[in-house]
Amino acid sequence: FRLWTRKEAYSKLTGLGLEEIMKKTPVLERENVIFSDFRLDNGMYCSCCMLKEENRQKYDIQIFDRK
Repeated sequence: FRLWTRKEAYSKLTGLGLEEIMKKTPVLERENVIFSDFRLDNGMYCSCCMLKEENRQKYDIQIFDRK
């Protein structure tokens, strides 16, 4: 699930289609992006993909429960 959600997040960041990402784009070795992975609930996974910013040491991500 980790690889799938990372590829999906990367395809959204780049605008490339998910089919193109699944075929031939290795996302785990990318040096220009950072991934944050979450297990939201039993069996639910999420990945966020952001471009790395020069001289930035910390990235904050907040998840809100809309219940």
